[in-house]
Amino acid sequence: MLKQRDMRLLLLGVESTLAGELDQSTKAVFARAAREGIAALHNFEAEIAVIDFAMARMQARAFLRELRDPSQTPRPNLPVIGLLHQSTPKDVQRLIQAGIDHLLVKPTGQHSILQLAEHILRQRPASISTGSYIGPDRRRVDFGDYVGDDRRSRARSNMRTAELAR
Repeated sequence: MLKQRDMRLLLLGVESTLAGELDQSTKAVFARAAREGIAALHNFEAEIAVIDFAMARMQARAFLRELRDPSQTPRPNLPVIGLLHQSTPKDVQRLIQAGIDHLLVKPTGQHSILQLAEHILRQRPASISTGSYIGPDRRRVDFGDYVGDDRRSRARSNMRTAELAR
């Protein structure tokens, strides 16, 4: 198990109280803007980025775009935890498409964030690399109502079709 004090976090737009708590229990670097966050990654080997979408919605999206663009990022496979105050299914789908790894709905605390961060570091999600994107495999999302050929395995699709036919 990873010691929390050894965990290195990049915090983008995280409100001051929570940021202070995380800073006391980990090694943390703070950023308010996307460029500042990307620049910090050149000098700080963060293991996880934590982004508060309520505090820095536009900066968070810009950070994700740059982080997942292989031509602009020093750490393309950096896992990202997003903090949301409120969300709709469409918001969640957009964030997944942008390359977020995990989402937590606020209010949440230091313990939940660190527990999720430890889990991510122990069991990294599958990632892909294309000419314009490096990050979590966005195809892993099950949108529920999709019943066509599976994007990964024809056998799995046939199995699902057989289950639906019962």
